[in-house]
Amino acid sequence: MTPKKGLGRMLARAKTFAAVLTEAAMNTYGGDLVSLAVFGSYARSTATPASDIDVLVVADRLPGSRRQRADQFVTVEELTEAARRAIWGNLAEVTPALSPVVKTPGEVTAGSPLFLDMTEWCSVLVDEDAFLTRYLDDLRGRLAATGARRRQAKGGYYWDYKPGAKPLEVVEL
Repeated sequence: MTPKKGLGRMLARAKTFAAVLTEAAMNTYGGDLVSLAVFGSYARSTATPASDIDVLVVADRLPGSRRQRADQFVTVEELTEAARRAIWGNLAEVTPALSPVVKTPGEVTAGSPLFLDMTEWCSVLVDEDAFLTRYLDDLRGRLAATGARRRQAKGGYYWDYKPGAKPLEVVEL
């Protein structure tokens, strides 16, 4: 099997899993679920058998602490475990773990570097009133206004928020 075919199989599995993930999140968060998205390597189409599935949950009325939010997300993990094993679980590959980021709408609009890559690679599965889509569109516009670019460096990358900015110049997005 060529790597390209393997990647195609993995992405097809991710698409199948999206419906299961959506149902699990809706069952867990109910009417409080505002947006649900997959980002990271699965959204970039660069997932490997060792990749986790990065999930963004935006919901109203969340517990205050990260620990409590993680405990609540365990329900999503439990509801999707059988599907993850059925879709990915064979001896050649590892069943991917879910890696959640759980935020309120207010925390999303407050901003985070997490959202920069989502302006380029994000698969939105649920989006009540286009909340996440509108936020990412606005962020794209602010990045474009400053000329921000994603740059490669030493096997990784970074965001240059304003090319040509002077030392100590404050750049607001």
